[in-house]
Amino acid sequence: RLRPNGNAGLMVTSLEGFRQYQRESAWVWEHQALTRARFVAGVLPGDVIEVADAESKTDAPLLRIIEPSPHRVSHPCPHRRACVASPWGALDYAVQLEQKQELVARTLRKQIGEVSVGATVPSPRVWGYRQRLTPTVWRSDSGIEIGFRTAARGRAGTPVVECKLALPVVSRALSFIADQLRRLGLGSSAQLPARIQIHTT
Repeated sequence: RLRPNGNAGLMVTSLEGFRQYQRESAWVWEHQALTRARFVAGVLPGDVIEVADAESKTDAPLLRIIEPSPHRVSHPCPHRRACVASPWGALDYAVQLEQKQELVARTLRKQIGEVSVGATVPSPRVWGYRQRLTPTVWRSDSGIEIGFRTAARGRAGTPVVECKLALPVVSRALSFIADQLRRLGLGSSAQLPARIQIHTT
């Protein structure tokens, strides 16, 4: 099952076929299995970094950026180190568009085979362009919080009252809803929504 293309793959493949599979179809974990690589959050292509020794087989904590990527730019968001949506903002916008185009193409290739994906349509604004946010709601020692999860799983979150990626009207709505939830003073037995969708048309 672990051979290229799973059960549908050949029992034996040529070296060139294996190279092609790794370039065009392999999942990230398959590259990791070959290289013993680890995920490092907050790092961009081209960064030279130092990481801490980690017992985890999947990720490693970042200690410092020794030499920043030539594509790294100033990032205005105060939540950039915690919010899972923020790392894109540290990448030059033109490179972001190229990376997102490749991400779509790579995902489709895994599902349906070779495809042609057009260039990503750019926003006229690098920041303040998103029409929709879907923050999560949870309880902490401080009370009811609204913001974004800092990990795909688990309860940890980053309280957010302003989002630099969102349109100003959407960002203001986020702040308003956060204030109203705290004003309600809901008890521990009250049912909270897991997520709230904020959008404008």
